Amino acid sequence: MQTIALGPLSIPLDRLLLMLGFAGALVVGRLLSSSRQSPSANDRLWLLLIAGVIGARVGFVARHWSLYASRPLEILYIWDGGFWWPGAATVVIALVAVYLIREPGNRRALASALLAGGLIWLGGTGLTAWLTPRAAMLPPVEMQQLNGSTVVLTDITPGPRVINLWATWCGPCRREMPVLEAAANRHHDIAFVFANQRESAATVQAYLEAQSLDLDNVVLDASGRLGQALGSGMLPTTLFVDRAGRIVDWHLGELTTVTLAAGVEQLHRTATPERGTPTN
Repeated sequence: MQTIALGPLSIPLDRLLLMLGFAGALVVGRLLSSSRQSPSANDRLWLLLIAGVIGARVGFVARHWSLYASRPLEILYIWDGGFWWPGAATVVIALVAVYLIREPGNRRALASALLAGGLIWLGGTGLTAWLTPRAAMLPPVEMQQLNGSTVVLTDITPGPRVINLWATWCGPCRREMPVLEAAANRHHDIAFVFANQRESAATVQAYLEAQSLDLDNVVLDASGRLGQALGSGMLPTTLFVDRAGRIVDWHLGELTTVTLAAGVEQLHRTATPERGTPTN
């Protein structure tokens, strides 16, 4: 399970668990903080959250600076999911150490709040992994091509693949489509597959023509079986699949040029060289 549905919305499960952990930490911090303490444990928790998000974003930008250098405004597009969590952990651990040393009156409340939040997050993550283990292989879902013929997703093309789940009514899908098209034209060693969810061939064909999109490997998942098999009800969802059919990375939500490039880079790093091909 990668997402959970809350009414009409689908929320990535890992982010929901982080929110629940943080909420639990706030409750414990509030219960154990003395009204005489200034600042309170919860004040520090909010600062830790903000600092952690900034640290994760700065770490991601630093790791991919060569891509951001030509498009600096995209640094602010934090909705693209471009975060490097070791950067967050480094900042948060450093600040926690400072707070525990300099604010002895806050130690018990802050430490207990962090422990409670961590246990909620770890417990939820572990339970989810045990109940619904993440699929390691691309599922062999049968789909329809625009010409009406059927094809199994795993048989569409050999080699590494980027598989995008999308729909014409989905705003983020529409915005990222030119980014995916440009990447497909650059990376000829990777096949880009566009798996439309629950729409007709006529609707998809009309959209592609209206937007002047020239895409190969457009297929139709009329019943949404791929999203169900993956445990993702969120659009867009993008999979990075190696030549053996293993899903090596996911991206839930809209891609930017940089986050797509980061996923492709991960795919290149995990690529299995063909037998007889020398490695550098």
